[in-house]
Amino acid sequence: MNNPKITMMSTDESGNVQGNAVLNGHEWVVKPFQVASDASASEKENKLIEQAISVKRAAVDKQEMKLMDWVKGSAL
Repeated sequence: MNNPKITMMSTDESGNVQGNAVLNGHEWVVKPFQVASDASASEKENKLIEQAISVKRAAVDKQEMKLMDWVKGSAL
């Protein structure tokens, strides 16, 4: 990852963290997720980046599946 950057991060009263992170020039939105109540700010930031990477991977996987379906459909 080329210098992931958090562009927004917030924590609600339940301790859920959410935010946005830029990975390789694209911004990814991370839905609320739970972290330990005693987590430091840097731990929350690291977890947010991990979540953004997961969101990115899921999006890439979805695009790859669409491409494979298209290729299969074109071969018929």
